[in-house]
Amino acid sequence: GGFAHVKKNPILFKKAVDPGVRLWTPLNNWVCTDVAHSQFAIVNPTLDAGIKMSLDKPPKSFNFYAEDTAACPEPFYAIHLEPGAEVEWTATWTMGTAKDIKLE
Repeated sequence: GGFAHVKKNPILFKKAVDPGVRLWTPLNNWVCTDVAHSQFAIVNPTLDAGIKMSLDKPPKSFNFYAEDTAACPEPFYAIHLEPGAEVEWTATWTMGTAKDIKLE
């Protein structure tokens, strides 16, 4: 049963998520200290469309949320700042065909 499973890196959906069903999971085995691995993509091969997010700073953790109209990887950063200090990071979004959305 179930809607999806993780096989190596991808989360593969075995069937469409039913209306009203909400899925959420922490990606507990995801550990990343290398910015080269701080990216994810969502591809729908049936529609030949996808979206990719590349981050310039590795997040502390990742969660994943999905429902019938959305698939949402959720990167989280642990931020510890002194008063007046600042921190920045950049998320770059790329949208296109399934072929355009390749993880590097």
